[in-house]
Amino acid sequence: MAQAPQVSTAANPKWYFIQVVGAGNTQNRVATVVGDKVEGQPIASENISLLNAQLWRVELEAGVGYAFINKSTGKTLSVTYDQTKNQRVAAVSSNASAFWRYAAQGAGYALRLSNETNLEGASGEIYLYQGSATDNYALIFTSQANSTGANGTFNFVINEIPVISTEDEVAWMYIKNAKTGKYLTDVVDTPQDKAYFILDNLKTDGDETYQQWKLIKKANNNMMFVNRETGNSIHTDMTFDLYYYMQFTNDIQAGNGWKFDVVSDGQYAIYTTDANGVIKYWYATTPGQPTEAFDKAYAKNSAYAWTFSWAPENITGIKKPDIADNILVYALDKRIYVEGCDDYKIYTLYGIPVYQNSNLPTGIYLVTVKGRTTKVLVK
Repeated sequence: MAQAPQVSTAANPKWYFIQVVGAGNTQNRVATVVGDKVEGQPIASENISLLNAQLWRVELEAGVGYAFINKSTGKTLSVTYDQTKNQRVAAVSSNASAFWRYAAQGAGYALRLSNETNLEGASGEIYLYQGSATDNYALIFTSQANSTGANGTFNFVINEIPVISTEDEVAWMYIKNAKTGKYLTDVVDTPQDKAYFILDNLKTDGDETYQQWKLIKKANNNMMFVNRETGNSIHTDMTFDLYYYMQFTNDIQAGNGWKFDVVSDGQYAIYTTDANGVIKYWYATTPGQPTEAFDKAYAKNSAYAWTFSWAPENITGIKKPDIADNILVYALDKRIYVEGCDDYKIYTLYGIPVYQNSNLPTGIYLVTVKGRTTKVLVK
């Protein structure tokens, strides 16, 4: 059975794709903010800004329903009337008064507005429906009688995809082994010709950056994994000493690079092909235990399966961790001030843009000035 989304908060969000079951060219499209409207688009694993426009968290309003809040805009999923289409379409709104209910339907859920009369003055239940190419794949609304079927059935898919970073857009991720539950961790003092990473419990002592990785695309379209703390990349060259051990490199064009193979929802096998044409997979070894052969049919939750989750501080434009000496960034009386430059941007820790000169809730914010980012605490 499909999984319902977990309720979360702005301080501790869980991000989901709202994905239609669909059929043909509507299959697996996800709710994506485009301007103030919402369309169904393919998941954007190579465009972080677009990916943020496809992610939603869920808040519960007791007795009313659920609010779906977009990661990119901070706005809620709502409804508006499109004159050109002569129909109601999904949109985002700063007015957090749009609440939803969902009920099991086929392989997923039917979604309807729980307070549609207050929003638009129209009576009757309004169900979300994936429009076709003639509607530019806008998410439209229909009656319950017309909402059944694949294009009216949606799933909540947790954001666990490996996403590609660029120079201007960075997504730091935790990589966890599905069998052991431990996280890929860089070990600084390991010699280059031996294993330089281990699996460890998730760190909360200030060393989290040793467990955070970004994916960079090589010239051959394969991937390299780069550690946030050390800058080391996981090389596809290996050394053998009972097991094959990965070496590290600081050249992302070195070696053949890595590929992914989906083994289950949110779980991936990671592999490379060596100079002899042999495929080698990431595998979480257990000392004293024999290595199991890779079998995709049985790879789910095995030592060959890996999951991805985003570290909290993922915003566009992170290039260097400091601000120029002639620019002063500080917080005072619930506002953030930047002296020495008028061209700057403020984000929450979760990548949501914040207007300049806004009165802000207590918390940590990220300020980007001339391509450099710093943290600011608002008390």
